[in-house]
Amino acid sequence: MADVWRSIVSALEMVVMFPSMLHGALPPFPSFRSKQEKINRFSEPTISSNAKMRTPDEFLAEVRCLFEAPIQPATMLAMSARLQEQFKPKLENSNICMLPSFNHTLPSGQERGTYLALDVGGSTFRVALVALAGKQAGEAGMRIVHMSNHRIDRAVRGLEGEEFFDWMAGCIRETLATIQKRQTLEDEKEKEVVKTQQHDALSDASDAAIAAAAADAATTDAAVRRADPVPMGLSWSFPVEQTSIRNAMLLEMGKGFRATPGLLGHDLGDLVMQACRRQNLNVRVDAIVNDGSATLLARAYRDAATRMALILGTGTNAAVHLPVTTLSRGKYGARPRSWHARATHVLVNTELSMFGRGVFPTTRWDDALNAQHPQPDFQPLEYMISGRYLGEIARLVLLEAVERAALFGGVVPQGLQEPYALDTAVLAAFESDDSPQLAAAADKLMRDHPLPQDPSPAELRFVKQLATLVSRRAAAFLATAIYALNALRLDAEAAAAAAATITTSAPAARADTPTEPGSASSSSSSSTPPSLASSSSASASDPDPEPPGERPVAGLRRTTVGCNGTVIEKYPGFKGRAQAFLDELRREQQQQGRRRRDGDGGVGPGCVVLLEEAHEAAIFGAAVAACCRD
Repeated sequence: MADVWRSIVSALEMVVMFPSMLHGALPPFPSFRSKQEKINRFSEPTISSNAKMRTPDEFLAEVRCLFEAPIQPATMLAMSARLQEQFKPKLENSNICMLPSFNHTLPSGQERGTYLALDVGGSTFRVALVALAGKQAGEAGMRIVHMSNHRIDRAVRGLEGEEFFDWMAGCIRETLATIQKRQTLEDEKEKEVVKTQQHDALSDASDAAIAAAAADAATTDAAVRRADPVPMGLSWSFPVEQTSIRNAMLLEMGKGFRATPGLLGHDLGDLVMQACRRQNLNVRVDAIVNDGSATLLARAYRDAATRMALILGTGTNAAVHLPVTTLSRGKYGARPRSWHARATHVLVNTELSMFGRGVFPTTRWDDALNAQHPQPDFQPLEYMISGRYLGEIARLVLLEAVERAALFGGVVPQGLQEPYALDTAVLAAFESDDSPQLAAAADKLMRDHPLPQDPSPAELRFVKQLATLVSRRAAAFLATAIYALNALRLDAEAAAAAAATITTSAPAARADTPTEPGSASSSSSSSTPPSLASSSSASASDPDPEPPGERPVAGLRRTTVGCNGTVIEKYPGFKGRAQAFLDELRREQQQQGRRRRDGDGGVGPGCVVLLEEAHEAAIFGAAVAACCRD
């Protein structure tokens, strides 16, 4: 009987600490909120006036308990299993998440050539000439030869309809002109060297021999400048409805852009090409990708074990490479039979930020953030892990600490009453400052949110510990979501492998049907663009062959996650923490004896998930997408 009572008390304590857990246990109650109560839902959280005052240390102890309780390995593994259950119905029927792209081929890492990569973001348009030389060349195997940055200010966002795409074409023209000018200068220097060498070698030759050598040089120069179209890959950071690897219907861009009125539903690739033709540019759009697909492709070019991509900056998202049979046929829409005949796998835009409601325990500060948000419950995971929200969570905690624990002498730092006023960069400044007095962090805080007097060392340590608690929980929840997504992928690969085994007695597949998943050479372009953009897949076999699935690491299997975004790349210690939590999850699953088979018949808990940065992913991914087109 004592054990029963202890269980009941423990359950009640969890509900008190994490009231959000009660939502999943009980059916929803009808709402009888008054009009005033509905208004209060969007106001600052209030604390009862008779709430007991506490010391900052006591208050911080409660915060630590609330933020650390749900990130124990066993709890995280259970949350991971619940997330997988949330994924499954969205693979069957959803038009807002688990969206299959038209990209079904991963690069082999042997594709070579030069491509023009376009990256359209909210504040910048980048145009880059990217050279692919094969992964065996190391860092030089994928490099930016030249890149120009064009600011997207209010005036550019205000360009209407085709004016915006004409502006894009103008930027492309400027970049190509700069590249051409630089190439001309390099050619002239090379010609001078060749002439000097020819003079030395032919000093005793006849005039006819010299003339023949000059004619050969002219022929070579003409070949360098032949007029084949320059292949382009476009990374587009706005919603589209993709209809092929190189075509997509334009949707509302938001963020103040005026390009879409009158053009909604028009083909994005055609709009870019029409604008380029008006500028007399000899280019060709070969691929359109989003940021998640671009990140996955960019990392996969260097690392054949890459099967997932993570974006974690202001917002968050993830892409994953899945067998086509993982998603229902209806998710693919009206695609040509040729696509289904070739595709065994597909890159899926998960919209991972939308998952996690009822899975991740929330604190009263999370609940306040969600209630005040214009779209409550829309992106539960993002509200707890992304750069836009980490500072806001800490701000809400600090406001309560000022009121109920007399932090900063009970004075609210200037501007901190404003929603989202506390930038996540302030938290990063505290976490990166290892000095005893936290002088650099204090300077950052006082610049952004001045106080009548300098905060004490104890108050600065309070903020630093709060920053660590908020970011550490974010890293744990991210790891939980990534682990769940990889478990889904492993299960899908196992199911696909089992289905393939059943059909082995059937007639052999057509010889031109590609196998899963690595090589892109079968679908690369057969055309040979000019020297400015001379592109071709590798014709030779890979000198360092790798299996199409995960490579072994210390006797285990490996899945690489390509990572991009300011939080995962730049927030102090964030990626390392997330990696440590991923490792803990794998060990916990081993200890619990839960086994998952991967596509090669291995054991799931033996699959190491590695977070690896994918620098300049939008640029490199756009170029790789262009070389991996159908």
